[in-house]
Amino acid sequence: MKPADPPDSRGVATSWLDGAALAEERRARLLAHPAVRAWRELGHERLEPVRVLPGRKHPASMQSWPLYRLEGVGEDGRPVIAKWCSAEGGRAERVMYEEILPEMPLEAPRCYGLVEDPGSGGFWLFLEYVEGEKYSRLVPLHRALAARWLALLHTTALSAAVRARLPDERPARHLAHLREARDRILRHRANLALGADEVGFLELLVGRLDELEAIWGRVEEACEGLPAAIVHGDFKGANLRVRSGRDGPALVAFDWGESSFGVPAVDLAQSSLPASGLCAIPDLEIYESVMRSRNRRVERRTIQRVAQCGTIFRAVAAIRWAACRLETEWPAVAVQEMRFYDADLANVLRAAGWVR
Repeated sequence: MKPADPPDSRGVATSWLDGAALAEERRARLLAHPAVRAWRELGHERLEPVRVLPGRKHPASMQSWPLYRLEGVGEDGRPVIAKWCSAEGGRAERVMYEEILPEMPLEAPRCYGLVEDPGSGGFWLFLEYVEGEKYSRLVPLHRALAARWLALLHTTALSAAVRARLPDERPARHLAHLREARDRILRHRANLALGADEVGFLELLVGRLDELEAIWGRVEEACEGLPAAIVHGDFKGANLRVRSGRDGPALVAFDWGESSFGVPAVDLAQSSLPASGLCAIPDLEIYESVMRSRNRRVERRTIQRVAQCGTIFRAVAAIRWAACRLETEWPAVAVQEMRFYDADLANVLRAAGWVR
């Protein structure tokens, strides 16, 4: 159950109020906001935000949890992200921010704290709003930074107790995503808002997913070879920033809601489409160099093979997200997105030699 909605920001007609009364009403509405109430429980120096803005979410996101930006309450007056999470859905992110990230040799968003929300069965997570240069997969320096960052992440040791509190990342999870995506397409391909060309494409896409499921055993075998690791799980440009650090440019990753422990394939995903936003396309040669400095048994062909699996997993996940919108009155945009994801899927399957 989600927390109660914030007060209607539009309110009632207040044109008759003088300046002082208007300011008082605005403050009352601000303090009644559920994210602000939770923030004040933490007892930080700045208790009242200048304003509260809705956080930005990717249109393909399946997550509908409340997300806000509290302006002016963070360190030096910086914004703070207030994110409500369900107890189960936010479990991995909570473990990352409370137990893992503080001990890692990587730059990470500051966590200002968590506040339990008993009424909704979830909690509020308060994080630094990460500023900096937007990540671009077209900039070689950014891809190099991503590769080094991932190599450090993937070689960080965890205790068995902490590992057990993260979801298990295995190919079987992505096979379930494939089946869910296909089922959604089959259920909604008769949407009257779809044209004949769009329906024809969806039929071809179902065939591609059938073909992929038939060779899934080969995908599972291809995932072997790299040690199990912490996995970010949603490693793409939208969740990355590049900012100046003590030793030069540094990558910062946020949105750890999909983090897990296991096969690191999804983090290494590549794309043959320059316009694709599916993944960060880390430089695999640099990743190999850093990995081999820590584990001489890692081989280039293994990294490339696992990265191909990651591309498959990311494409399948994106098709699944888009398929959720096929039942709406405007499914054409979802179909157009699926064409891009299908192209990535077809390209990687051919490159791996698994289909003609």
